[in-house]
Amino acid sequence: MNKVSTSTKLTMLLIAMTTMMSNVAIVTALPHLKDYFTSTQNIEFLAKMMLTLPSLAIAFLAPILGHLVFKIGRKRSAFTALFLFLIFANSGIFFVVIK
Repeated sequence: MNKVSTSTKLTMLLIAMTTMMSNVAIVTALPHLKDYFTSTQNIEFLAKMMLTLPSLAIAFLAPILGHLVFKIGRKRSAFTALFLFLIFANSGIFFVVIK
């Protein structure tokens, strides 16, 4: 039987969590978005629609990223995706702090 290393298990767990954690980051920023864009019509509806953006991005980019994974390798693409998520997931903090 082929054993899976602990680092591989941890990486797979982190990758699986990214979809859920992106929605959590958006949910925490929704009240601030409503305050910031008070002059925008239907801001409550538009702010709630932002919850679907990560899922739509995954659905639309999956075929393209699938080809990219086969070209550069699974390990490199997984670490690159986690690094990009780390950087962009923290951008919500700067939005709240700057305001």
